[in-house]
Amino acid sequence: MKKYENLLTIILITKDRFDFINRLLSYYDFINLKSNIIIADSTEFEKNNLDKYYYKNYKNLSIEFFSRPNIRPENLQLEMLKKVSTKYTIVCADDDIILENSIIKCIDFLESNSDYTSATGRIHGFASKKDKSKNCKIYVWDEYNQKNITQNNPNKRLKNYLSNYWVNFFSITRTEEYIKSSSYSNLSQSSALRGEVIPCMSLALIGKTKKLDHLHMVRQFFLEKKHYPLISVLEYSIKNSGWSDEIINLRKDLKEGIPDNFIKSKKNFDSHLNSGLYYFMRNEVLIYNKKVIFEYLYAYIFNKGKVKAILNITINLYKKVRGFFIFYKKRKKNLYLKDEKEFLRLKNFLKFED
Repeated sequence: MKKYENLLTIILITKDRFDFINRLLSYYDFINLKSNIIIADSTEFEKNNLDKYYYKNYKNLSIEFFSRPNIRPENLQLEMLKKVSTKYTIVCADDDIILENSIIKCIDFLESNSDYTSATGRIHGFASKKDKSKNCKIYVWDEYNQKNITQNNPNKRLKNYLSNYWVNFFSITRTEEYIKSSSYSNLSQSSALRGEVIPCMSLALIGKTKKLDHLHMVRQFFLEKKHYPLISVLEYSIKNSGWSDEIINLRKDLKEGIPDNFIKSKKNFDSHLNSGLYYFMRNEVLIYNKKVIFEYLYAYIFNKGKVKAILNITINLYKKVRGFFIFYKKRKKNLYLKDEKEFLRLKNFLKFED
């Protein structure tokens, strides 16, 4: 089944992180991965006197490289997708490591199940002390809260997906559907909506996703510094006066994308989308309420002098305490990964320790 690797293109979007993009490429080179790789790198190479030909060091890999200085990742996804020539695609950041065994199993499933748009497996997060890329201790989290998206009715898929949101575009996906789902991204100016939420909800509307019972990907969390901090959808909706118009346009375009054989779905689409967005935003409130209260509700009222300074100190202190708590108190020894040979191979290659 190894031949399936040739049916996949991995799109890697990166900026200013040589340690992490080289870690990823070195591992793929080590395992002799046969999938195509497209790199979109937003690093300003000339300005910073950096080598933009680093990718040529990996002789076992098939790499297409595109330098896009200082362009944000969410504005590169659709451009790169249109360069793909393989049947399947996955878009990853430079700290997302997809495992070879999962590529084979996901594509094998999709080849045998034409009614599914995408397939994935378990995804786990990990963190390292001082956010190092290798040669350090790591702590592994429980798997992401992924769900099968298997309803035949597109409205029900969308509503249930938004009510139990997870990032489904980390799945291996049929390229044609991936491009279609990403084509709706320009309907918002929000980086979180453009780069994640709109492509994900569109993908759920377009087709079904299967979660298989194997390790698919490990993703690194950063405790000390966010590389590309996104303004949450909740924050964006509070601050941006054009939010309502964006939702109206999004609703209209998504409805037009529903196949004609789902006439009833088109008629009931608005109520399902509204219900799904309600649960999505409610979950956003539960996740980001501290940030919104501290940074916006209070900062808008008291936006000068000592009060703002105190708020900033409080916010930064909260972030540091939270990072400490996660790293030392919330780490979990995950039994799933103990017997995962491919994870052990990755861990040994990168010289990670428990």
